[in-house]
Amino acid sequence: MSDTYGMASCEDVSENFVPFITGEKPQITDTVTIASGSNVAQRALLGRVTATGKYIPCVKTATDGSQIPRRIAIYATDATEADALCPVYCEVECNPSLLVLDASWSSTDEVKELLADQGIYLRLPA
Repeated sequence: MSDTYGMASCEDVSENFVPFITGEKPQITDTVTIASGSNVAQRALLGRVTATGKYIPCVKTATDGSQIPRRIAIYATDATEADALCPVYCEVECNPSLLVLDASWSSTDEVKELLADQGIYLRLPA
């Protein structure tokens, strides 16, 4: 451990670091609107509601268009009170073990092909 109070040494951080970005594919990001009533976790899988164009957590059993995974939230976003802007990955190679899925999805294997159609590729770190 570091002798500096409250600070971690490089060794402390690097031995526990698990990267989210796992490839050399350039990342393409954007900002989307999260529909009010939603609380989005960092790295959550998002779907777009067809009627509004707004994003919510992607639920496999939804029937409003949001059942199709389209984006990944870069940061946690609280839209419980009102619509909120959220930065998202549109295209990226990322670690499937760090992706946040709704419980309606049994594993990242279920979304792998759907995400590839969007330019999002799930790859474990080398």
